[in-house]
Amino acid sequence: VLEESQTVTTSEQVELVSFSGTVEVKRSGSSDYEAVTEGMFLVPGDTIKTGAGASAVLGFDEEDKNIVRVEENTTSVILLKDNEKVELLQGEVFSIIQSLPAGSSFEVRTPTAVAGARGTEWATRYDGDETEVEAYDDAPFVKSISESGALGQEMKVVTGYATRVPRFQPPTRMREIPQARREMWQNRRQVMRQDIQGIRERRGRPDRAQFRAQQEKLQKKARTNRARQDAEGIKKKSEDPRIQKAAEKIRAAVEKKANQGRENVFVGDHNLKDDKQAAEVRAREAGAGI
Repeated sequence: VLEESQTVTTSEQVELVSFSGTVEVKRSGSSDYEAVTEGMFLVPGDTIKTGAGASAVLGFDEEDKNIVRVEENTTSVILLKDNEKVELLQGEVFSIIQSLPAGSSFEVRTPTAVAGARGTEWATRYDGDETEVEAYDDAPFVKSISESGALGQEMKVVTGYATRVPRFQPPTRMREIPQARREMWQNRRQVMRQDIQGIRERRGRPDRAQFRAQQEKLQKKARTNRARQDAEGIKKKSEDPRIQKAAEKIRAAVEKKANQGRENVFVGDHNLKDDKQAAEVRAREAGAGI
């Protein structure tokens, strides 16, 4: 059964408020990085990578009260999965969280821990071996990740202190943040505030609505192209005639919906904008008559 879905809402995307230096994005489902543009939107699965001396500021709400600065030499993935908003694969991010729905939190996941807050300012750093969490305002929390993937007990990090979380280990004893790091954070905060003020002024311009509409249109076109390419790739690689037939049906459905100006197409409960692996599963299910 083919049906139309809703477009991505502002709660399901992130705006790249500003950037400096070499910053690239790898779109969900793509294998190639491309240069970012100021004001572009990011969706779950998109990967942001900063080069040496580069940085990017991400806005997670229309009022820009929840922002994250991606530091240099950092690779992070947009999650927007319940409370987990960002996955930090390497490097460092600074977070300023000021407005969240009641009962929710804003969390950053790394390979060794989940750090989060319900309204505070903190830094999360991952170097490939351990995660470090620094509390600059109020008290963020951190939870370790066990070898099985289970989350450990939540630990509060006191303002002005930091903790480390080695792989498969609980957080270490808190230590005071060095003065040099505190001064660096003050500078980062000021820059982030300036970036936010800049985008608020930009949003007030008459051409802002047109810009946002153009960004949405480009996103829709990119997702449609990826779904089309996935279906074509499955058809070419598979020798099973049932899978080839199912892939052709998917490709035809994508073309039909694209011509109607719709970019989200479903087969059963599966959205065709998902990644290539999910597309192959869909094709196999359809080929088997599931």
